[in-house]
Amino acid sequence: MTTMDTGPLIAAWLLAAVVAVAVFASLRVRGGFTIVVRGEIVRFRGPFPPGYKSAVADFLREQTPPGARLRVHGRWESNGRLTLRLSGVPSQGQRQRIRNFLMTTLRP
Repeated sequence: MTTMDTGPLIAAWLLAAVVAVAVFASLRVRGGFTIVVRGEIVRFRGPFPPGYKSAVADFLREQTPPGARLRVHGRWESNGRLTLRLSGVPSQGQRQRIRNFLMTTLRP
């Protein structure tokens, strides 16, 4: 009976897993935007309508408690519908206000 060194096989599987995760992440981000709020600083990443940045930034600053962080991921689906995911906002009411504002403001 011979024993086989499994080190190269494990390394190959790990590399394949890392590549798969990277490809999945890059495909998932495409077509979407991210807004990050930290205190008074609001950062936009991805395709976001430039004419709405100021109004959205002001609204999100008002809705984010001092010292809290807010992250909004948005994506326009093929049917034109905007899908949003929010994290960092403590109350469900605040999440719903932010969602309503963005859905109304960014309506096509």
